[in-house]
Amino acid sequence: MALDYVFKVLITVVTIAVVIALIVKFSDDIKRAISDFICNVTGTCSKMQKFPKTINQDSFTTAEVVNYIDSCLSTESALPENQQKDIVCYILFSKTTFASSGVTASSLQQSLPQSLVGSVVVQTDFSHDYLRIQFQDLGNKIIVS
Repeated sequence: MALDYVFKVLITVVTIAVVIALIVKFSDDIKRAISDFICNVTGTCSKMQKFPKTINQDSFTTAEVVNYIDSCLSTESALPENQQKDIVCYILFSKTTFASSGVTASSLQQSLPQSLVGSVVVQTDFSHDYLRIQFQDLGNKIIVS
């Protein structure tokens, strides 16, 4: 009888420890979910941009792509560090390939403001009619693919 009681207490303590560890591990996600729920119920949501945004145009210039990159980086960098996450900001769809519109890796790198030069990683040859602009939390980088 006494040994049975000890095992019940031990199982209860381990269960409580696991639940507490899970709550601590996922506390930021829990806070964000509760905040989003309260925001939706009360209608007091801030006017933050919701990503990803899909943009359809006939073609894009290098300057337009740079503006979307700058918008993505500045919007996500403005958030507190614990709220930043990897996210696709923009998906650009063009009726022609980006390369035929004059957008290349070198033209993009040359058009970037000095403050963005080290923050942008180009992983495409612009031979497609779509482009993804993604914020990467680790290092606050923008991935263009």
